Amino acid sequence: MARKAKKRSQQMPPLSFVDKLIYWAIMALLCAAYFALLLGPLQLSRIIAFSDVEVIAVVDHASALWLIVPWMTFSLMTFILWEQAYKKRIPIFGRKNIRYGPPAWPQIYPLFMKNKPPVWVSERKKKNRKRIATVLLIVLLVSFIPFPWSLYGRDCLFFDGSIAQYNMFNSQTHEFRSGDIADIEIETFRYSTGRYSRKKHWGVRMVFKTAGGKKYTFEHGDFRNDAHSELGQMLNVKKRYNPGIIHYEGLENLDRVIADRNLTQEEVRMLYQLFGQQK
Repeated sequence: MARKAKKRSQQMPPLSFVDKLIYWAIMALLCAAYFALLLGPLQLSRIIAFSDVEVIAVVDHASALWLIVPWMTFSLMTFILWEQAYKKRIPIFGRKNIRYGPPAWPQIYPLFMKNKPPVWVSERKKKNRKRIATVLLIVLLVSFIPFPWSLYGRDCLFFDGSIAQYNMFNSQTHEFRSGDIADIEIETFRYSTGRYSRKKHWGVRMVFKTAGGKKYTFEHGDFRNDAHSELGQMLNVKKRYNPGIIHYEGLENLDRVIADRNLTQEEVRMLYQLFGQQK
C-alpha cells in the first residue's frame, strides 16, 4: 500500500520591503537598548561613587558582573521573540499583492491589516499563552533583583589620601587613612582597549600598598575629571603622602604616554612632576 504523502506545513509569504525595514529598525533599537543596559549602569555606578565630593578616584569591584544576569535575560528574551517573528515571516503591514489567510496561506494576518478577519483561538490556547507570558515576565523581573548589587562594590580614593572599600550592599568593609599607606608606586603601563585589539596604548597608574599587605590600583581613567585633569587629580593626591614611600616605574615610557594621550604642554608638565621629574 502506497504511503500517503506528508502534508507540508504552510509557510508565510515573504515579508514586504517595508516590513523588513521595520523588523531591522526594531533590531537596531534592541541593540541600542542592549548597549544602554550594559553601559548605563556602569556609568551610574561612577555617578553614585562620585556623588561624594571627597572621592577623587573609583575602581569597580567584580560585583559589577551581577549586571550580566538581567542583561542576558532581557537580551535573550527580546532577541528570541524578534528572531521567531522574523523567521516565521509574521507580517506587520503585509504585501498588497497577497491575499493572506486560507486556503493559500496560514491563518495569520498582518498586524495593521484593515478589516482583519476574526481568528478563532481555543480557550486552552489562550490560557497557555497567558501562562507563558506570565512566566516570562516573572523571570525577567526576578532577573533584575541582583541589578542594584552591580552598582555599589568599589574601591574609593579620597582627596585626603585615605582609601575605603565598599561591598555590593554599599557597606564600607575596609578603611585606610593616608598614614596607613606603606608604599606607593607611580608607574606607566601598557594596555589595549579590547580583547582582540592589536593597538596598544600607554597610561599612568598609582599602586597603593597598606601596612597589612592590601593593594589598591587606580589608573588614570579612574580619577575624577572635572575642574582638573586626571593628571592634576593624581598630582594633588600625591601631595598627601610622605615622599619617602613613593617610588616610580617606567620613566623611560613617559614620551610614549605623551604621544599616545596627545597631552598638552600643561599636562606634560604635570606628568613629569607626577613622576618627580623636571621638564
